[in-house]
Formats: sequence, C-alpha cells, structure tokens
Amino acid sequence: MDQFILESYFSQMEHYLELRDLSSNTKKSYQSFLKSYLEWLDSMGIQPKDASYENIRTYILYLKKTKKLSNHSINAHTSQIRFFRLYLLKQPWDRYEVPAMTIKSYLPEVLSVDETMAFINSINDLRLKACVALLYSSGLRLSELCHLRFEDIHYQDGRIFIRASKNRSERYATLSKKAVLILTKYYYQYGRPRGWLFPNKKGMDQ
Repeated sequence: MDQFILESYFSQMEHYLELRDLSSNTKKSYQSFLKSYLEWLDSMGIQPKDASYENIRTYILYLKKTKKLSNHSINAHTSQIRFFRLYLLKQPWDRYEVPAMTIKSYLPEVLSVDETMAFINSINDLRLKACVALLYSSGLRLSELCHLRFEDIHYQDGRIFIRASKNRSERYATLSKKAVLILTKYYYQYGRPRGWLFPNKKGMDQ
C-alpha cells in the first residue's frame, strides 16, 4: 500500500478520535488495530475501500485461528474496522454481516475476608501494605490508586475522591476503618507526604 495513503488514513483516524474525545489508550489501540488490518488487506492485495464483508469475516477468522486472539480482543478489532469504514471510508456497516463474538465470563476465585486480611497483615513494606489495603477496601483500579493525592483522602467522612476513573467521570469510593489505620501509619512514617499520596522514587505519580 502506498505510504502516502497509509499515513493519510492514520491522520484521518487521529482526527476523528480527537473529535470523539476518546482516551489516549483507546486511541493507541485503534491506531494499532488499523495498522494490523491495513497490513493484512495489503498482503491479500485488497484495497481498503474494496474490502467486502466476506473479506472482513476472513480477517476476523485470521485473528482467531492464526493470531490466536481472544474473543474480547477480536471484538475490539471489529469495532475499529467499523469505525474505519463509517468515519474514514464513508461506507455502511451491517452488524449482522460481521457479528460480535461471544464473550465468556468466569467467576474469579475470591479470598475470604479473613484470608485477605491475613495477606494484607503479612506485608512488611508499609507503603505496599497501604496500597493493597486501599485497593481491597475501596475497589480502586490501579490507575486510580497511582493518581491519588493527599487531599483526595477524606478521613473523617471515610471517603476517597476519585478524579481519574476509567470513563473520566469523578466519583467517591469508601474508605474502611482498617484502611484508615494503615494509611495513617503510612502517612506519618513516610514523612507526611503532600501532593501525590504514593509518589515514585522521583517524587512523581506512577
């Protein structure tokens, strides 16, 4: 495929992703998925605008059987192809021609409260213990934990202000009494940190 056309597609994709205000991770994924799709079409001698639904289904099966991707990942690739056709090629999309793959869900093995507390209490590193206690008691995502600031912890109300959630909407999470005790001990032992609650070695967020 002509390099100029390829770069044009990526430039247009970036433009529309910006207009939709998608997260940086989503934008990186879409660009990566687009590259994979275009490279496959090029290897088959198919121009993107000439790709049929049958071609797309063949590509999906290629991801499944050759690349060994999970159904969840394949659905993400399908979403990118849909985006590419609708926004860049101005072509229609029929979800019945390219059905989504079934996602199987499994219940994870969950530790009991006693087992979890025994694990937390066994952690000698106080900073790590505070991190794990917050993750467990408040149900935080790792990215949310890394972006916590000192002022986000509301000790008296037993709440944590979350400013960096996955969908970029603000929310509050609960703060258990056990987590408060561990966090308070961490706070004093680590010099009463201000700004980032868990700074890395350079003093910045992780």
